[in-house]
Amino acid sequence: MQIFIHDMVLTGPLRDTDAAMQQTASDVAQGFAALPGLTFSGVRLFIERIDGQDKGLVVVEDAAYNGKEFPTDAEMDQLEADLRSGMLADPGVVSIGSVRFHSLTDPAT
Repeated sequence: MQIFIHDMVLTGPLRDTDAAMQQTASDVAQGFAALPGLTFSGVRLFIERIDGQDKGLVVVEDAAYNGKEFPTDAEMDQLEADLRSGMLADPGVVSIGSVRFHSLTDPAT
């Protein structure tokens, strides 16, 4: 599963040096590593330019929750709540928008 967290707004500028972007992604990954039940292989940070404003797009790669790539509805609700509260606990994060879960299945043969 991949998790897309849209419209992240920080207290400072998002568009910065490559090193600063990598550090932000690393900081987000460290925060997510503390969430119970969540495992993942990496976190990427992208810039989305929306109506003239830079907003962050966080992508959590190869995520699983409680060992499952396809969590139940209740587990996804809990995971979304944990992701939101974890991110918003960071004093540098002003707001986040939608959280979307994408799971890929093997192609039918």
